[in-house]
Amino acid sequence: MDIDFKRGLWYGLFSPTPVTPMSWWWEFFDNRWMTTYYRGVRAISDQMLAAGKGSFEPVTVTADSLQAFGVKCGEDIFVYLFNPQFSVQMPDVRIESGDGKKYAVQCYEPTLMLYKDIKEVAFDPKNIIIRRFGLGSQKDMVFMLKPIK
Repeated sequence: MDIDFKRGLWYGLFSPTPVTPMSWWWEFFDNRWMTTYYRGVRAISDQMLAAGKGSFEPVTVTADSLQAFGVKCGEDIFVYLFNPQFSVQMPDVRIESGDGKKYAVQCYEPTLMLYKDIKEVAFDPKNIIIRRFGLGSQKDMVFMLKPIK
């Protein structure tokens, strides 16, 4: 239930109408200290709203067996990944930008609220490619991509 609770927050945020859902069982999750997870989701939501001023456009993301969602907010791109497998996955993450720009990439681990710069990024005229990104079993990650000026 904890994993579904977390995924539901991200799926709501990365949907065409970005709204985070509330659970009818909030007391259950509050007793399990899950409501603190909202802080991590809120941090990304605030960045998305500031970057796009309310504009959310879907972006196609592929990452083999990982569940992947992408949104362009203004010039910035945000990507959510979830590994539903019971083993570590290391796929290439392909983000269709179509604009030929180069991006600075950060990943965000939402449970610990940790940011990390990603240096191994490839670009072609239509895609941003993060090669062999490792994601643990039943774990999630958010990428933030900002165009390099």
